[in-house]
Amino acid sequence: MPRGRRPGPGSEEERAAARREKVRLNVQAFRRRQKGIKDAVDDAPPRPALRWIEDQKWQTAYESGQQPVEGKAAMGESSQSATSFTESSLTASNTTGSSFSASFHIPRTKNRGSRAKNAAPMLLMGPDQRKLDMLSLLSTFPSRFLPDRIQVLAASHMENIRTPCALWVTTAYGLARDQPTGPLNDIIFAITTALAGLELQRDDLQVVSRRFYQRGLHGTRKLLDPIIQNQAGLKGLDIGKVILACHAASVFECYCNQSLLDMNRHVQGIGVLINHQKKFPGFPSLIGDSLLEEYRLMEIGFCLMDRRLSTVTKLTRAGLPPLDAFPRSKKPATQPGRGIFTTFLDIADYIPVAMVQVDALKPLSPSPQRNRQILDSARTLIAAQSHFEAWSKYLKYKTLSGTSPCSQDSIELVDNEIDVRNITSYELACTWLFCLYYECHALVEAIDALTLVMSTTIATTTIPPLADSGRFRGNLRDNPSSTVAAATEPGLIRQKHMILRAKLVNTTGKLAQLMQFFFQSDQGIIGQSLGFWAIEPTWNALEMELARMQTDDPDTMMELILDDDEDDEDDEDDEDADDTDDMDDDDDDDDDSVDDNDDEDDDVDDDDADNDNDNQPDELEEEKSTQQSDAWTRKHEARKLTVQKYIEMCRSVGDRARACGLPFKRDVVGTGTIRQTSDD
Repeated sequence: MPRGRRPGPGSEEERAAARREKVRLNVQAFRRRQKGIKDAVDDAPPRPALRWIEDQKWQTAYESGQQPVEGKAAMGESSQSATSFTESSLTASNTTGSSFSASFHIPRTKNRGSRAKNAAPMLLMGPDQRKLDMLSLLSTFPSRFLPDRIQVLAASHMENIRTPCALWVTTAYGLARDQPTGPLNDIIFAITTALAGLELQRDDLQVVSRRFYQRGLHGTRKLLDPIIQNQAGLKGLDIGKVILACHAASVFECYCNQSLLDMNRHVQGIGVLINHQKKFPGFPSLIGDSLLEEYRLMEIGFCLMDRRLSTVTKLTRAGLPPLDAFPRSKKPATQPGRGIFTTFLDIADYIPVAMVQVDALKPLSPSPQRNRQILDSARTLIAAQSHFEAWSKYLKYKTLSGTSPCSQDSIELVDNEIDVRNITSYELACTWLFCLYYECHALVEAIDALTLVMSTTIATTTIPPLADSGRFRGNLRDNPSSTVAAATEPGLIRQKHMILRAKLVNTTGKLAQLMQFFFQSDQGIIGQSLGFWAIEPTWNALEMELARMQTDDPDTMMELILDDDEDDEDDEDDEDADDTDDMDDDDDDDDDSVDDNDDEDDDVDDDDADNDNDNQPDELEEEKSTQQSDAWTRKHEARKLTVQKYIEMCRSVGDRARACGLPFKRDVVGTGTIRQTSDD
């Protein structure tokens, strides 16, 4: 019998009935399960209904130092120091571009309408993991930037000495922590992520930091669109946020991109923003606002590098007030609404002005009027240097011992050796550093101005007084409007030139020793950046002074020394005049009391003495000249060794700066940091 298909269980109607029965049983079983779930929920004790409130209370826990469980899980071990990063807290995510960590995941629930009426309460939205990661990184921002021994004062406490660039760190951190999104938040997060990537050598973190940095720059440009289109100005808190965002962007370019050119570009952008906003009412004053004061500190540093005017100088079209308006005192004095650093910056603003004036006069042909204008600029620089010199002596005592000097005499007796272990106040050390930094720039520019005048001295030139101290002041004060001959006035200028050179060696020596304090491990990024500003100017000044010492003319130097000695001898002769007269009277009495025989012997002795005295002055003068020449040679060689020692200190500090990640790339004389960075 041929094979065929196996017959079914029955007819078509029987099969349809079997399918219907199967469906009925499945529906009945499903309903029983649903009824069991409903009965279990109804039998459970009543619980209050919960809902998630978007009030950012979890950020308050971070402010008080109490981290939630999720935050601790995201940060890794709670015992880890706040100044170091861990691998567990920095796991990059490949799923989304905005998420930073995928090590902790909070699942979302289904739609609210799909749950039963009396279902168990559950969180509809958990804390965003990206926010937790950002807060865990932002919490390390102040501790890494600020030194350990710092006192952050409020913006209104301008009369007290405080650490520069510390207020913007705390203010920017507070705004970035409180607001969930924004350009400032993105740039601060980019800085912390980039520093973490540099420490852990993670390229993926560098990519994330640059992505956030670009987004922060894009958001800042959106805020600046009204200004770019010249339609309106920023109002309220927006101006502060934009300035802080630009300030943070300049810090990112310095520490993360290693580019001082881009940092300078952001600083100039802040200046343009300030120049635009001054037209609108309610703009904060440049003098008195602490955040803008810290911006001025950074801007003047670039103005001294680029030899250009600052924003404050451009805004005050009437010109800066004369230096006589600033009271001369042995210690920094404050005025109502003006802090100590504000006074420093106001006086330091004169240095770029004098730089620009001298640079404009250099291409001109030599003439009496040109020399007169150059010496006017030199007089301004010397006046500014005298302010910083007096304050430097006071700040040295306050920084090293914590007590003010009792008198001016005690100040002059201090040697030039600095032991950084004796520094008692970080704030005073910062103030002293910038005081020496500005004094160094003023001395360098004044020496260059006098050198330019000495190289093109005109035979007859009416020259105003340069300073109010010493013999240089007295000679010009006696005849201030005289026609100075080439044989007299160039000698006075050379004497002032040598005095300024000696002061420059003293100032740069203090800077070279003090900078070592700011590159210690506990000074933070801000402390290291403060010392970074003074490395290259100090190094260049010492190299130029060493080159000048190699070309010093011994005969000219000896003439200057002899002139100073003659002035001192004239003063001593006036004081000893009475004693000389008394000695002459005693000699006369002795001559009257001698015998005749003794007179004859004395005449013979006097003749021999006269013959000896004829040759004695020449021998004494020659011996004295030889002794002075030897003394000058020994002193000159000792100064060379001192300058070389300070140069080695600067080289050591430069190596520390490079080890800290700062963009310092100076290797030879005349090769500045900005120039080398542009070549890279």
